[in-house]
Amino acid sequence: MDAPTQPALRDSKREAILRSDALSMEGGGTMLVLTRRSHQVILIGDNIEIAPDRIGTSVVKFSVRASGYPIARGERPAAGDASKDGVLILARKCGEQILIGDHIVVTLLRICGSCVKVGVTAPPEVRILRDELAA
Repeated sequence: MDAPTQPALRDSKREAILRSDALSMEGGGTMLVLTRRSHQVILIGDNIEIAPDRIGTSVVKFSVRASGYPIARGERPAAGDASKDGVLILARKCGEQILIGDHIVVTLLRICGSCVKVGVTAPPEVRILRDELAA
């Protein structure tokens, strides 16, 4: 008797995952969701690169290179929380964010074994690419 309910549970779980992959943000912006493995880069605009460096069971270390943009750990930058140039390494747990400049938000959505789901919210005019598509 339990067998017929199992597919229904899997279907509802699949629907919940699909809904989470097309999240709408406050203010009408849309989040682009990308699945990345360790060291696979996400290119945001012309000057921003972000990549998961180490993927643990509950924490992911990201490397962020954003020349000319302040980088914050998840809330609006305080005096010592931003980096102006170079590479910044940040550890994030699920649901935590990295703020780049005033309008770009990178959120760790899910850790799936050796992969992560990352959500990127940016203005519509900012191009977001996987590094393998940039060539």
